Amino acid sequence: MAEATPIPRRTDLIRQIEASSRWSIYSVVIQFALIAIILPWLDWKKIVAQPIITTVIICGAAGPMLLSLMKMSVQKKKRIQDLREDAKFGQYDKHRLYSLYQDTLRRLSLPDEQLPVYIVADRSLNAMAMHSGLGSLFKSLNGLYLHRQVLHKLEPEEIQDILGHELGHYYRNYIAGDRFRIAPILLSVLGAIGIAQLVDLDNFWIAYIGMAFVWWLVWKWSGIFYAINAKGIEFLCDDFGAQVHGVITSIQGLLKLGVASEAEYAIMHHAITTTKNKSLSKREIVETIFASIPYGHVSTDEIEAEIQRALRKKAGEKNATISGFIRYAWQSDSDSEVDEEIQKRMKKWSKLQNQPRLDWESTLPDRTKIQFDERSIREFIELIENNESVNLFRLPDEHDQTDGVHPPLKERILFLWYNREEIESGKKLFR
Repeated sequence: MAEATPIPRRTDLIRQIEASSRWSIYSVVIQFALIAIILPWLDWKKIVAQPIITTVIICGAAGPMLLSLMKMSVQKKKRIQDLREDAKFGQYDKHRLYSLYQDTLRRLSLPDEQLPVYIVADRSLNAMAMHSGLGSLFKSLNGLYLHRQVLHKLEPEEIQDILGHELGHYYRNYIAGDRFRIAPILLSVLGAIGIAQLVDLDNFWIAYIGMAFVWWLVWKWSGIFYAINAKGIEFLCDDFGAQVHGVITSIQGLLKLGVASEAEYAIMHHAITTTKNKSLSKREIVETIFASIPYGHVSTDEIEAEIQRALRKKAGEKNATISGFIRYAWQSDSDSEVDEEIQKRMKKWSKLQNQPRLDWESTLPDRTKIQFDERSIREFIELIENNESVNLFRLPDEHDQTDGVHPPLKERILFLWYNREEIESGKKLFR
């Protein structure tokens, strides 16, 4: 039997993240000090005289982050208040969503700072919080983003749990230095310009290697505090969300997330392995699958039928359009590289099908509903504890193949349960 991962204590995580936040501020101060040292040393006449080189350096240093922000700025989204009066997502309209958000703020004792809550046309059961860390630049992107599928599949209390989780990211559980991302951007730009001037571009490859090293070093340095605390932050945001309606509601939401993810993997694997049309790359197949998954509660057969219809349509209309070219130009990887990565993931997923899966549904009072009572939730936790080596879902994230940020669902559930007394008593240990 594999050794179970220790579940962290809430108080330990809070202390660890608070300490990292303090150190991250010292780090930002050092970055600004280095900027002040570099600024007078640079040859500004040469910078002005070489605008193309300067632009290339700026793009190399800040490009990935700015590109991500620009993509978000053109993403289709609507603030709750801006939705049409007749717009409905499952059981929710704009007024009910806004009321749920206001009630969540009240329950968590948070101020109403008119933080935007956006609805995003995304079919995955997910949400996110955004803070650019660039002051007034891209400020309009700051806010909470609820994927539309969430509104079709979750109950009101579970929606509030997700809102609470994301509000935790925005207001409570973050690395303070990440709110000053202008510092690493300026330092990486000025440091790279300094290298370019020092080498004077007589040897292009030496200059490029030097600049690339500066970019890598600065962003590695600035991101280290978040990297070592990413999972802890997720645990504490689950904690914050659970303070809205309790631990049981949060656990139910996490299980629904697992069920949806497991179904998506199964459908995607089936579609990729059975699609015979060679005119579509695997990237195009995956994009088409996610774009065609219906919202709400739909049978697997209906989903697969809709996906196959969408794939046939995609193959029939595929041609070289201007918009298609622009989309491709913005991708960082070629289709062949993406196809190779997708193929690797599908092989991993195929292997997962031979792994045991815990029949946790047997502890539900009604197997057709993910809803626990006090007795059944204890039976559920006991089942997990008695089968430490067996995972809840056949998902890569549950088999030590996580993204480095989100802990496995089983760990998140046990964290909530083992720390439930502090969470449900509303004990606030945050600053």
